[in-house]
Amino acid sequence: MNQNKTAVSVIMPVYNSEKYLSACVESILAQEFEDYELLLIDDGSSDGSPAICDAFARRDTRVKAFHKANGGICEARNYGMARASGEYIAFSDHDDIVLPGFLSENYRAAVENHADLVKFGRKGLLIRDEKVISCSDRRFADQALTHAELAESFFDLRLNGTMNCVWDGFFRREFLEKNDIRFDTRYRKGGEDIDFCSRCMIRADRILLRSPVYYEHYIRIGISTSTVEDPEKMLKYKYLADNLQACAQAAGISPDRHEAEYLTCIVREQVYPSVKYLLQTGKSSAEIRACLREIADTREIPEVSPAKLRRVPRKWGIFARMFCRRQYRRLILLVRINLLRKKAAGDTT
Repeated sequence: MNQNKTAVSVIMPVYNSEKYLSACVESILAQEFEDYELLLIDDGSSDGSPAICDAFARRDTRVKAFHKANGGICEARNYGMARASGEYIAFSDHDDIVLPGFLSENYRAAVENHADLVKFGRKGLLIRDEKVISCSDRRFADQALTHAELAESFFDLRLNGTMNCVWDGFFRREFLEKNDIRFDTRYRKGGEDIDFCSRCMIRADRILLRSPVYYEHYIRIGISTSTVEDPEKMLKYKYLADNLQACAQAAGISPDRHEAEYLTCIVREQVYPSVKYLLQTGKSSAEIRACLREIADTREIPEVSPAKLRRVPRKWGIFARMFCRRQYRRLILLVRINLLRKKAAGDTT
């Protein structure tokens, strides 16, 4: 390894996280791996987070604290990537925990397999009032995929959650720079990780999927039931569908061969969340149907046979079938029923 190069740069955007920040940083400093740097990107915090960042930087020379005006998580991550020196780049949210082996084992696997990208297992914990109310692991089957195999599996990988997050991955910095891959700052309400990972997937020569869990992601929910309209959310759903189409085209993936998977991705990432959002903000059925017609026309959605839709997860296959047959009233009703069930169960996510 180049003596002047750090093995891994961990980039952590920080925004008003004084309650959880120290525990997260400590979990990284506790790693049994020395050759790394931790870049704390204070994104205009107004609480005690900037002082915590500076204190860690004074305590450990591997920690570097940066302070910038608030610009959102995409801008903060890009800021960190521009200053990183690592052979590989990893990401962490400011209120999560990394587990033993996060750095050493994934770096070793990345180097041994000459991987542009490594993906590993993650654990999601749903928290309410500081109590864990649910916990689930997301693991990958151990395998290495070539560029050709990635293109063939693109829609399946997107559907199974491989591209949902960046903090369950190691990204080779030279690969990112060569392909000019950065976070799309248009995303202001989530979705940026799927966009970023998808663009990595279609350009990578080799990725490695690993089953061990090295990261704990905490989803902290409150009691808010706000239904204030936020145009940024609808834009996010459109951007994700645009990204899906652009990546498929860039990779030379034929929609005809994967029409069921393509349709299901559109339904899961644009159709269903759009209907859910519009229902929550009080839009009429007529307004929602008009939105669905616009999506169908824009995406040139074909009718997909039930036999082909059996290849996709059953829940999304049902919605996909309704959408491609333009059964919008039934689709809206089913989303409404799902929302009522979640509300009755106390699920505000």
